[in-house]
Amino acid sequence: MGLDKHRTSIVEIIDDIARKPEDRDELQDLLREKIAELEEMGQTVPDHYLRYAEDMSEDEADALFNNMPV
Repeated sequence: MGLDKHRTSIVEIIDDIARKPEDRDELQDLLREKIAELEEMGQTVPDHYLRYAEDMSEDEADALFNNMPV
């Protein structure tokens, strides 16, 4: 998968997390996998991608995704 497709995939996963908070844990696992693939390619991963991949409480997640630009 090319770099642009990886980044597009990551953005789609982040959007899914915002739309489906009940699936957040599963989607965060998928996001971590995509981030690991980027790192394996030697790419720098933007900090905001890493924030979405971190384990967080439900309140922290709500606050993060409620302030996410669409």
